[in-house]
Amino acid sequence: MPKRGLAAAVLLLLWACSATNNSSDSISDASTVDLGLPETMAQELSIADDGPPPCPGMGDLTGAAFTVFELFATAPTDAFNEIWAQYLADHDLVVIFRVLSHDVSAGVLKMEVTSAWADKKVGEDGIVEAVKYRFALEPGGLTAQLNGCEFLVEDEFELDLVVPKINQPFHIYRATGDGWFSDDGTKIEQLNLSGFLLEGEAADTCLAIPGLGIANLRWFLNLAGICPDSDVDEDGQVDSYNFLGVVRAEDKREMFADGLHPIQSEVDECITDTGVCTPAPQGD
Repeated sequence: MPKRGLAAAVLLLLWACSATNNSSDSISDASTVDLGLPETMAQELSIADDGPPPCPGMGDLTGAAFTVFELFATAPTDAFNEIWAQYLADHDLVVIFRVLSHDVSAGVLKMEVTSAWADKKVGEDGIVEAVKYRFALEPGGLTAQLNGCEFLVEDEFELDLVVPKINQPFHIYRATGDGWFSDDGTKIEQLNLSGFLLEGEAADTCLAIPGLGIANLRWFLNLAGICPDSDVDEDGQVDSYNFLGVVRAEDKREMFADGLHPIQSEVDECITDTGVCTPAPQGD
């Protein structure tokens, strides 16, 4: 994505007010892939260059609850990555891919996914820990086709991201993805997500940003010159933003409990943004 002076200035302010939550996990015996992530969030994520790993220790994944521990967006903006990282560290953002069934012979996974609520406790060292997860919203369904450790989610699904500091779910439409599991099946080493965010929903979405207070999502994107660039309903009208992101998750099935626990928003008021978006100049 082109460098944008105004966006960069806002990013510096955001990064100064939020914490980094990078993982030190690495994947061995593989070649590094450049994902184009911001330098402060860059990960040594990689994929084997000699065909799909055989996954000898994977087994049947039925019942697994893969809880996201890293999430990076590269479009429509990477500006919120540091904030998402802090939400994940605080267990305010919990996203779970739960495996409903795994046909081992056919290599087909049926999963449900949405944001979740974390019951927490404070340890003796003062660190807040999650002790139990419940879905916060009704989950959506998706099907993944396995080839060794690699998988493909070709049929579109819906994904909601919700935290206490946002007034409504951050909804990703027509999501698809691909990635790979660890060879023992305990982690989604990488899931490359793509989808769309509706401009109309962005105009009615507000979130609490450390150091800035309550900000309207569409106002923030307009400020950086990031304008809608897609037609999600294919009616000939540009009405949405492309979404691209990278997710990593680990199996926390022992912490998952059935049922729903709706999240109460801490954002009391959101003023709809009606401003006109002026695209930022393109170039280096």
